[in-house]
Amino acid sequence: MAEPRTSSISQRLVARGAIYTVAIVLQAAGSFLILPILTRVIPQTEFGLVVGATITIQFLIMMAALGLQASITRSYYSEKEGNRASAALVWHAAVIASIVCILVAVTAPLWQAFVIGSSTSAVAVASALTAVPGTIITCVQAHLRAANRKFLFVLLAAVAAVGAPVAGLITAQLSIPTALNYVVGYAAYLSASSILSLVILSKPGSLLRDLGLLKRNLGIGLPTLPHVGSLYVLNMGDRVIIQHFFGLPAVAQYQIGYIVGGISVILAYAVNNAWAPMVYELPAEQRLAFLTTTTRTLVRLAAVGACLLCAVLPWVMPLMAPTSYDYLVLVQVAAIMSVCGIMVVRYLSHVHRLFAAGKTGLLAISTPLSVAFAIAITVPAVLLFGLPGAAAATLLGYLLQIVVTKAAARRSLGVEWSGPPDRWILTLVASVVVFRCAVPSSNIISIVCMASAGVLGVAAWRSLDKHVIPGDFRLLGSGHGAS
Repeated sequence: MAEPRTSSISQRLVARGAIYTVAIVLQAAGSFLILPILTRVIPQTEFGLVVGATITIQFLIMMAALGLQASITRSYYSEKEGNRASAALVWHAAVIASIVCILVAVTAPLWQAFVIGSSTSAVAVASALTAVPGTIITCVQAHLRAANRKFLFVLLAAVAAVGAPVAGLITAQLSIPTALNYVVGYAAYLSASSILSLVILSKPGSLLRDLGLLKRNLGIGLPTLPHVGSLYVLNMGDRVIIQHFFGLPAVAQYQIGYIVGGISVILAYAVNNAWAPMVYELPAEQRLAFLTTTTRTLVRLAAVGACLLCAVLPWVMPLMAPTSYDYLVLVQVAAIMSVCGIMVVRYLSHVHRLFAAGKTGLLAISTPLSVAFAIAITVPAVLLFGLPGAAAATLLGYLLQIVVTKAAARRSLGVEWSGPPDRWILTLVASVVVFRCAVPSSNIISIVCMASAGVLGVAAWRSLDKHVIPGDFRLLGSGHGAS
Protein backbone atom coordinates (compact mmCIF):
# COMPACT_ATOMS: atom_id res chain seq x y z
CA MET A 1 0.00 0.00 0.00
CA ALA A 2 1.31 3.45 -0.86
CA GLU A 3 2.19 5.79 1.94
CA PRO A 4 0.08 8.98 2.22
CA ARG A 5 1.68 12.06 0.76
CA THR A 6 1.58 13.77 4.14
CA SER A 7 3.69 11.12 5.82
CA SER A 8 7.02 12.42 7.07
CA ILE A 9 10.08 10.61 5.77
CA SER A 10 11.67 10.65 9.19
CA GLN A 11 8.47 9.64 10.96
CA ARG A 12 8.18 6.68 8.59
CA LEU A 13 11.74 5.62 9.30
CA VAL A 14 11.47 6.04 13.06
CA ALA A 15 8.14 4.16 13.16
CA ARG A 16 9.48 1.28 11.10
CA GLY A 17 12.83 1.41 12.88
CA ALA A 18 11.19 1.37 16.30
CA ILE A 19 10.03 -2.18 15.68
CA TYR A 20 13.56 -3.36 14.97
CA THR A 21 14.86 -1.25 17.82
CA VAL A 22 12.68 -3.32 20.12
CA ALA A 23 14.44 -6.43 18.81
CA ILE A 24 17.90 -5.01 19.36
CA VAL A 25 16.92 -3.66 22.78
CA LEU A 26 15.82 -7.17 23.67
CA GLN A 27 19.20 -8.44 22.51
CA ALA A 28 21.01 -5.80 24.54
CA ALA A 29 18.72 -6.43 27.50
CA GLY A 30 20.05 -9.95 27.77
CA SER A 31 23.56 -8.59 28.29
CA PHE A 32 22.52 -5.65 30.47
CA LEU A 33 20.32 -7.67 32.81
CA ILE A 34 22.90 -10.42 33.15
CA LEU A 35 25.90 -8.11 33.55
CA PRO A 36 25.31 -7.08 37.21
CA ILE A 37 24.85 -10.73 38.15
CA LEU A 38 27.67 -12.04 35.97
CA THR A 39 30.22 -9.62 37.43
CA ARG A 40 29.31 -10.83 40.91
CA VAL A 41 29.09 -14.57 40.17
CA ILE A 42 32.16 -14.98 37.96
CA PRO A 43 35.56 -13.81 39.31
CA GLN A 44 37.00 -10.75 37.56
CA THR A 45 39.77 -12.71 35.80
CA GLU A 46 37.27 -15.30 34.52
CA PHE A 47 35.01 -12.48 33.38
CA GLY A 48 37.96 -11.20 31.36
CA LEU A 49 38.03 -14.60 29.63
CA VAL A 50 34.29 -14.30 28.95
CA VAL A 51 35.05 -10.99 27.21
CA GLY A 52 37.69 -12.72 25.06
CA ALA A 53 35.26 -15.51 24.21
CA THR A 54 32.62 -12.94 23.25
CA ILE A 55 35.12 -11.17 20.99
CA THR A 56 35.81 -14.46 19.21
CA ILE A 57 32.14 -15.39 18.81
CA GLN A 58 31.05 -12.01 17.50
CA PHE A 59 34.00 -11.68 15.12
CA LEU A 60 33.29 -15.07 13.56
CA ILE A 61 29.57 -14.32 13.31
CA MET A 62 30.47 -11.30 11.19
CA MET A 63 33.09 -13.07 9.07
CA ALA A 64 32.28 -16.79 8.78
CA ALA A 65 29.51 -16.39 6.18
CA LEU A 66 31.98 -14.60 3.85
CA GLY A 67 29.91 -11.43 3.65
CA LEU A 68 26.60 -13.09 2.74
CA GLN A 69 24.66 -11.38 5.55
CA ALA A 70 24.51 -8.10 3.63
CA SER A 71 23.87 -9.92 0.35
CA ILE A 72 20.88 -11.73 1.89
CA THR A 73 19.09 -8.43 2.46
CA ARG A 74 20.17 -6.92 -0.86
CA SER A 75 19.23 -10.01 -2.91
CA TYR A 76 15.65 -9.73 -1.69
CA TYR A 77 15.33 -6.61 -3.83
CA SER A 78 17.86 -7.27 -6.59
CA GLU A 79 17.09 -10.89 -7.56
CA LYS A 80 14.13 -11.91 -9.72
CA GLU A 81 12.71 -14.28 -7.10
CA GLY A 82 13.87 -12.17 -4.17
CA ASN A 83 12.18 -14.00 -1.32
CA ARG A 84 13.35 -17.48 -2.33
CA ALA A 85 16.80 -16.24 -3.38
CA SER A 86 17.33 -14.58 -0.01
CA ALA A 87 16.28 -17.75 1.81
CA ALA A 88 18.59 -19.89 -0.33
CA LEU A 89 21.53 -17.67 0.57
CA VAL A 90 20.80 -18.26 4.26
CA TRP A 91 21.32 -22.01 3.77
CA HIS A 92 24.49 -21.40 1.75
CA ALA A 93 25.76 -19.14 4.53
CA ALA A 94 25.04 -21.81 7.14
CA VAL A 95 27.16 -24.39 5.31
CA ILE A 96 30.01 -21.97 4.67
CA ALA A 97 30.02 -20.72 8.27
CA SER A 98 30.14 -24.28 9.64
CA ILE A 99 33.23 -25.07 7.58
CA VAL A 100 34.97 -21.81 8.50
CA CYS A 101 34.27 -22.10 12.23
CA ILE A 102 35.46 -25.71 12.41
CA LEU A 103 38.73 -24.68 10.75
CA VAL A 104 39.12 -21.82 13.23
CA ALA A 105 38.45 -24.17 16.15
CA VAL A 106 41.10 -26.60 14.93
CA THR A 107 43.67 -23.79 14.86
CA ALA A 108 42.77 -22.48 18.32
CA PRO A 109 46.23 -23.14 19.85
CA LEU A 110 47.67 -20.59 17.42
CA TRP A 111 45.52 -17.64 18.51
CA GLN A 112 43.90 -18.41 21.88
CA ALA A 113 46.51 -16.71 24.08
CA PHE A 114 46.52 -13.52 21.98
CA VAL A 115 42.76 -13.12 21.55
CA ILE A 116 41.24 -14.70 24.65
CA GLY A 117 44.13 -14.67 27.08
CA SER A 118 43.77 -18.34 27.95
CA SER A 119 46.57 -20.90 28.04
CA THR A 120 44.17 -23.79 27.30
CA SER A 121 42.16 -24.43 24.16
CA ALA A 122 38.79 -25.31 25.67
CA VAL A 123 37.34 -21.78 25.83
CA ALA A 124 38.72 -20.90 22.38
CA VAL A 125 37.32 -24.03 20.71
CA ALA A 126 33.91 -23.59 22.38
CA SER A 127 33.82 -19.96 21.28
CA ALA A 128 34.64 -20.76 17.65
CA LEU A 129 31.94 -23.45 17.42
CA THR A 130 29.38 -21.21 19.13
CA ALA A 131 29.69 -18.81 16.20
CA VAL A 132 28.01 -21.34 13.86
CA PRO A 133 24.50 -21.06 15.34
CA GLY A 134 25.10 -17.35 15.90
CA THR A 135 25.83 -16.85 12.20
CA ILE A 136 22.73 -18.81 11.19
CA ILE A 137 20.53 -16.63 13.39
CA THR A 138 21.94 -13.36 12.04
CA CYS A 139 21.45 -14.57 8.46
CA VAL A 140 17.85 -15.54 9.13
CA GLN A 141 17.31 -12.13 10.71
CA ALA A 142 18.73 -10.48 7.57
CA HIS A 143 16.12 -12.35 5.52
CA LEU A 144 13.28 -11.51 7.90
CA ARG A 145 14.32 -7.85 7.89
CA ALA A 146 14.22 -7.67 4.08
CA ALA A 147 10.84 -9.43 3.99
CA ASN A 148 9.56 -6.98 6.64
CA ARG A 149 8.44 -9.92 8.81
CA LYS A 150 8.72 -7.78 11.90
CA PHE A 151 7.03 -10.03 14.44
CA LEU A 152 9.22 -13.03 13.66
CA PHE A 153 12.31 -10.81 13.68
CA VAL A 154 11.52 -9.56 17.18
CA LEU A 155 10.52 -13.03 18.38
CA LEU A 156 13.79 -14.55 17.20
CA ALA A 157 15.78 -11.75 18.83
CA ALA A 158 13.97 -12.29 22.12
CA VAL A 159 14.28 -16.06 22.12
CA ALA A 160 17.94 -16.22 21.05
CA ALA A 161 19.65 -13.13 22.39
CA VAL A 162 17.93 -12.91 25.76
CA GLY A 163 17.91 -16.62 26.51
CA ALA A 164 21.53 -17.41 25.60
CA PRO A 165 23.22 -15.19 28.24
CA VAL A 166 20.74 -16.46 30.84
CA ALA A 167 21.53 -20.06 29.90
CA GLY A 168 25.26 -19.34 30.18
CA LEU A 169 24.83 -17.75 33.59
CA ILE A 170 22.70 -20.62 34.89
CA THR A 171 25.24 -23.16 33.66
CA ALA A 172 28.07 -21.29 35.39
CA GLN A 173 26.05 -20.85 38.58
CA LEU A 174 24.99 -24.48 38.85
CA SER A 175 28.50 -25.80 38.19
CA ILE A 176 31.87 -24.09 38.62
CA PRO A 177 31.66 -20.32 37.82
CA THR A 178 34.17 -20.32 34.98
CA ALA A 179 34.26 -18.80 31.50
CA LEU A 180 34.13 -22.26 29.90
CA ASN A 181 30.92 -23.26 31.65
CA TYR A 182 29.33 -19.95 30.71
CA VAL A 183 30.24 -20.41 27.03
CA VAL A 184 28.99 -24.02 26.99
CA GLY A 185 25.59 -23.00 28.33
CA TYR A 186 25.46 -20.07 25.94
CA ALA A 187 26.32 -22.30 22.97
CA ALA A 188 23.75 -24.97 23.81
CA TYR A 189 20.91 -22.49 23.95
CA LEU A 190 22.05 -20.65 20.82
CA SER A 191 22.19 -23.93 18.90
CA ALA A 192 18.57 -24.71 19.77
CA SER A 193 17.56 -21.20 18.73
CA SER A 194 19.32 -21.53 15.36
CA ILE A 195 17.29 -24.67 14.59
CA LEU A 196 14.12 -22.73 15.38
CA SER A 197 15.24 -19.89 13.10
CA LEU A 198 15.67 -22.25 10.15
CA VAL A 199 12.18 -23.61 10.71
CA ILE A 200 10.61 -20.15 10.27
CA LEU A 201 12.74 -19.36 7.20
CA SER A 202 11.02 -19.09 3.82
CA LYS A 203 11.43 -22.12 1.55
CA PRO A 204 14.16 -21.57 -1.07
CA GLY A 205 12.96 -24.28 -3.47
CA SER A 206 15.13 -25.00 -6.48
CA LEU A 207 17.22 -21.87 -5.90
CA LEU A 208 19.06 -23.79 -3.19
CA ARG A 209 20.94 -25.54 -6.01
CA ASP A 210 21.60 -22.34 -7.95
CA LEU A 211 25.36 -21.89 -7.62
CA GLY A 212 25.15 -18.89 -9.91
CA LEU A 213 23.09 -17.13 -7.23
CA LEU A 214 25.76 -17.92 -4.65
CA LYS A 215 28.58 -16.78 -6.94
CA ARG A 216 26.88 -13.44 -7.71
CA ASN A 217 26.27 -12.64 -4.07
CA LEU A 218 29.70 -13.76 -2.93
CA GLY A 219 30.98 -11.26 -5.48
CA ILE A 220 29.17 -8.56 -3.50
CA GLY A 221 29.88 -9.99 -0.05
CA LEU A 222 33.52 -11.04 -0.23
CA PRO A 223 34.92 -7.54 -0.88
CA THR A 224 33.17 -6.40 2.29
CA LEU A 225 35.07 -8.84 4.53
CA PRO A 226 38.07 -6.55 5.13
CA HIS A 227 35.55 -3.77 5.75
CA VAL A 228 33.39 -5.79 8.18
CA GLY A 229 36.38 -7.39 9.89
CA SER A 230 38.02 -4.02 10.35
CA LEU A 231 34.84 -2.66 11.89
CA TYR A 232 34.93 -5.38 14.48
CA VAL A 233 38.62 -4.84 15.15
CA LEU A 234 37.76 -1.19 15.76
CA ASN A 235 35.07 -2.23 18.23
CA MET A 236 36.95 -5.01 20.00
CA GLY A 237 40.66 -4.72 19.21
CA ASP A 238 41.27 -2.40 22.13
CA ARG A 239 40.40 -5.25 24.50
CA VAL A 240 43.35 -7.25 23.19
CA ILE A 241 45.70 -4.29 23.72
CA ILE A 242 44.37 -3.68 27.24
CA GLN A 243 44.85 -7.35 28.06
CA HIS A 244 48.46 -7.18 26.88
CA PHE A 245 49.37 -4.15 29.00
CA PHE A 246 47.09 -4.42 32.05
CA GLY A 247 45.75 -8.01 32.19
CA LEU A 248 42.33 -9.65 32.24
CA PRO A 249 40.91 -7.70 35.25
CA ALA A 250 41.39 -4.45 33.30
CA VAL A 251 39.67 -6.02 30.29
CA ALA A 252 36.71 -6.89 32.51
CA GLN A 253 36.52 -3.32 33.80
CA TYR A 254 36.76 -1.72 30.36
CA GLN A 255 34.12 -4.06 29.00
CA ILE A 256 31.51 -2.82 31.47
CA GLY A 257 32.05 0.83 30.55
CA TYR A 258 32.12 -0.07 26.87
CA ILE A 259 28.85 -2.02 27.03
CA VAL A 260 26.99 0.74 28.84
CA GLY A 261 28.30 3.53 26.61
CA GLY A 262 28.01 1.37 23.51
CA ILE A 263 24.24 1.23 23.81
CA SER A 264 24.28 4.24 21.47
CA VAL A 265 25.97 2.12 18.80
CA ILE A 266 23.55 -0.74 19.39
CA LEU A 267 20.56 1.55 18.89
CA ALA A 268 22.08 3.06 15.74
CA TYR A 269 22.47 -0.39 14.20
CA ALA A 270 18.97 -1.28 15.40
CA VAL A 271 17.40 1.54 13.41
CA ASN A 272 19.62 0.51 10.51
CA ASN A 273 17.61 -2.70 10.27
CA ALA A 274 14.80 -0.52 8.92
CA TRP A 275 16.98 2.13 7.27
CA ALA A 276 18.94 -0.16 4.93
CA PRO A 277 15.93 -1.84 3.24
CA MET A 278 14.26 1.55 2.79
CA VAL A 279 17.34 2.85 0.98
CA TYR A 280 17.54 -0.24 -1.23
CA GLU A 281 13.86 0.05 -2.19
CA LEU A 282 14.24 3.53 -3.63
CA PRO A 283 15.23 4.41 -7.20
CA ALA A 284 18.80 5.71 -7.39
CA GLU A 285 17.78 9.29 -8.15
CA GLN A 286 15.82 9.56 -4.88
CA ARG A 287 18.38 8.15 -2.47
CA LEU A 288 20.36 11.30 -1.69
CA ALA A 289 17.28 13.29 -0.70
CA PHE A 290 16.09 10.41 1.44
CA LEU A 291 19.50 9.94 3.09
CA THR A 292 19.85 13.66 3.81
CA THR A 293 16.51 13.82 5.57
CA THR A 294 16.81 10.62 7.57
CA THR A 295 20.45 11.16 8.52
CA ARG A 296 19.57 14.55 10.00
CA THR A 297 16.88 13.02 12.21
CA LEU A 298 18.91 10.01 13.29
CA VAL A 299 21.94 12.14 14.21
CA ARG A 300 19.77 14.31 16.43
CA LEU A 301 18.13 11.33 18.09
CA ALA A 302 21.55 9.77 18.72
CA ALA A 303 22.73 13.05 20.25
CA VAL A 304 19.73 13.07 22.60
CA GLY A 305 20.59 9.54 23.67
CA ALA A 306 24.24 10.45 24.31
CA CYS A 307 23.30 13.34 26.58
CA LEU A 308 20.72 11.31 28.50
CA LEU A 309 23.20 8.51 29.00
CA CYS A 310 25.86 10.91 30.29
CA ALA A 311 23.29 12.25 32.76
CA VAL A 312 22.56 8.90 34.41
CA LEU A 313 26.00 7.24 34.30
CA PRO A 314 26.95 8.03 37.94
CA TRP A 315 23.89 6.11 39.13
CA VAL A 316 24.03 3.28 36.59
CA MET A 317 27.60 2.12 37.12
CA PRO A 318 27.23 0.96 40.77
CA LEU A 319 24.40 -1.28 39.55
CA MET A 320 26.53 -2.84 36.82
CA ALA A 321 29.49 -4.02 38.89
CA PRO A 322 30.65 -4.60 42.49
CA THR A 323 32.81 -2.12 44.39
CA SER A 324 36.02 -3.83 43.22
CA TYR A 325 35.55 -1.95 39.93
CA ASP A 326 36.57 1.71 39.57
CA TYR A 327 33.26 3.48 38.96
CA LEU A 328 34.80 6.82 37.95
CA VAL A 329 36.81 5.19 35.17
CA LEU A 330 33.72 3.28 34.03
CA VAL A 331 31.77 6.56 33.77
CA GLN A 332 34.53 8.16 31.68
CA VAL A 333 34.74 5.21 29.28
CA ALA A 334 30.96 5.06 28.88
CA ALA A 335 30.65 8.83 28.33
CA ILE A 336 33.20 8.79 25.51
CA MET A 337 31.57 5.74 23.91
CA SER A 338 28.13 7.39 24.00
CA VAL A 339 29.21 9.69 21.13
CA CYS A 340 29.95 6.75 18.84
CA GLY A 341 26.26 6.29 17.99
CA ILE A 342 26.33 9.62 16.15
CA MET A 343 29.45 8.56 14.28
CA VAL A 344 27.84 5.26 13.25
CA VAL A 345 24.82 7.04 11.76
CA ARG A 346 27.02 9.33 9.64
CA TYR A 347 29.20 6.40 8.60
CA LEU A 348 26.23 4.21 7.62
CA SER A 349 24.74 6.98 5.48
CA HIS A 350 27.77 6.73 3.17
CA VAL A 351 27.91 2.92 3.34
CA HIS A 352 24.29 2.65 2.18
CA ARG A 353 25.12 4.59 -0.99
CA LEU A 354 27.82 2.04 -1.85
CA PHE A 355 25.79 -1.06 -1.00
CA ALA A 356 22.69 0.16 -2.83
CA ALA A 357 24.79 0.68 -5.96
CA GLY A 358 26.57 -2.67 -5.50
CA LYS A 359 29.98 -0.95 -5.40
CA THR A 360 31.66 -2.24 -2.27
CA GLY A 361 35.19 -2.80 -3.54
CA LEU A 362 36.77 0.38 -2.10
CA LEU A 363 35.47 -0.49 1.37
CA ALA A 364 38.00 -3.33 1.39
CA ILE A 365 40.73 -0.68 1.41
CA SER A 366 39.24 2.39 3.09
CA THR A 367 37.89 0.80 6.26
CA PRO A 368 41.01 -1.23 7.15
CA LEU A 369 43.13 1.93 6.76
CA SER A 370 41.02 3.88 9.23
CA VAL A 371 40.92 0.99 11.70
CA ALA A 372 44.69 0.50 11.45
CA PHE A 373 45.05 4.15 12.44
CA ALA A 374 42.72 3.68 15.41
CA ILE A 375 44.57 0.60 16.64
CA ALA A 376 47.92 2.34 16.18
CA ILE A 377 46.91 5.25 18.39
CA THR A 378 45.25 2.96 20.96
CA VAL A 379 48.61 1.80 22.30
CA PRO A 380 49.96 5.26 23.24
CA ALA A 381 46.46 6.37 24.30
CA VAL A 382 46.16 3.46 26.73
CA LEU A 383 49.65 3.98 28.11
CA LEU A 384 49.11 7.73 28.59
CA PHE A 385 45.45 7.92 29.65
CA GLY A 386 44.52 4.39 30.72
CA LEU A 387 41.12 2.89 29.85
CA PRO A 388 39.48 6.22 28.85
CA GLY A 389 42.31 6.62 26.33
CA ALA A 390 41.25 3.37 24.63
CA ALA A 391 37.67 4.66 24.32
CA ALA A 392 38.92 7.97 22.87
CA ALA A 393 41.01 6.08 20.28
CA THR A 394 37.90 4.13 19.26
CA LEU A 395 35.99 7.39 18.80
CA LEU A 396 38.77 8.81 16.62
CA GLY A 397 38.67 5.63 14.56
CA TYR A 398 34.96 6.17 13.89
CA LEU A 399 35.64 9.77 12.84
CA LEU A 400 38.30 8.70 10.36
CA GLN A 401 35.98 5.99 9.09
CA ILE A 402 33.40 8.59 8.14
CA VAL A 403 36.02 10.54 6.21
CA VAL A 404 37.39 7.59 4.23
CA THR A 405 33.96 6.03 3.55
CA LYS A 406 32.69 9.36 2.26
CA ALA A 407 35.74 9.56 -0.02
CA ALA A 408 35.13 5.98 -1.22
CA ALA A 409 31.51 6.81 -2.06
CA ARG A 410 32.54 9.94 -3.93
CA ARG A 411 35.15 8.04 -5.95
CA SER A 412 32.90 5.08 -6.75
CA LEU A 413 29.69 6.98 -7.51
CA GLY A 414 31.09 10.27 -8.81
CA VAL A 415 28.74 12.36 -6.66
CA GLU A 416 29.80 14.60 -3.77
CA TRP A 417 27.55 14.29 -0.71
CA SER A 418 28.46 15.32 2.82
CA GLY A 419 25.14 14.71 4.51
CA PRO A 420 23.21 17.31 6.49
CA PRO A 421 25.20 19.95 8.45
CA ASP A 422 25.19 19.21 12.18
CA ARG A 423 28.24 20.99 13.61
CA TRP A 424 26.34 22.65 16.44
CA ILE A 425 24.98 19.29 17.52
CA LEU A 426 28.43 17.71 17.61
CA THR A 427 29.81 20.72 19.51
CA LEU A 428 27.09 20.50 22.16
CA VAL A 429 27.47 16.75 22.63
CA ALA A 430 31.27 16.98 22.76
CA SER A 431 30.99 19.64 25.48
CA VAL A 432 28.67 17.44 27.52
CA VAL A 433 31.06 14.48 27.28
CA VAL A 434 34.09 16.58 28.26
CA PHE A 435 32.28 17.90 31.34
CA ARG A 436 31.14 14.40 32.28
CA CYS A 437 34.67 13.00 32.00
CA ALA A 438 36.16 15.91 33.94
CA VAL A 439 33.69 15.52 36.82
CA PRO A 440 32.40 11.92 36.61
CA SER A 441 30.23 11.97 39.74
CA SER A 442 28.81 15.53 39.67
CA ASN A 443 25.03 15.94 39.94
CA ILE A 444 25.33 19.44 38.46
CA ILE A 445 26.84 17.96 35.31
CA SER A 446 23.93 15.53 35.19
CA ILE A 447 21.53 18.49 35.15
CA VAL A 448 23.53 20.11 32.33
CA CYS A 449 23.32 16.83 30.39
CA MET A 450 19.56 16.69 30.86
CA ALA A 451 19.15 20.28 29.67
CA SER A 452 21.26 19.58 26.59
CA ALA A 453 19.16 16.52 25.84
CA GLY A 454 16.07 18.71 26.00
CA VAL A 455 17.47 21.18 23.46
CA LEU A 456 18.46 18.36 21.13
CA GLY A 457 15.11 16.67 21.64
CA VAL A 458 13.30 19.76 20.35
CA ALA A 459 15.59 19.80 17.30
CA ALA A 460 14.91 16.12 16.67
CA TRP A 461 11.16 16.62 16.97
CA ARG A 462 11.23 19.48 14.48
CA SER A 463 13.12 17.35 11.98
CA LEU A 464 10.50 14.59 12.35
CA ASP A 465 7.73 16.97 11.37
CA LYS A 466 9.45 19.11 8.76
CA HIS A 467 10.17 16.82 5.82
CA VAL A 468 7.33 15.34 3.79
CA ILE A 469 7.51 12.32 1.51
CA PRO A 470 6.72 13.21 -2.09
CA GLY A 471 4.59 10.84 -4.12
CA ASP A 472 7.69 9.28 -5.68
CA PHE A 473 8.55 7.71 -2.31
CA ARG A 474 5.53 5.39 -2.63
CA LEU A 475 7.68 2.25 -2.37
CA LEU A 476 8.55 2.87 1.26
CA GLY A 477 7.10 0.12 3.39
CA SER A 478 5.24 -1.41 0.48
CA GLY A 479 6.53 -4.88 1.26
CA HIS A 480 7.91 -5.36 -2.24
CA GLY A 481 8.82 -8.97 -2.81
CA ALA A 482 7.51 -10.22 0.51
CA SER A 483 5.69 -13.47 0.64
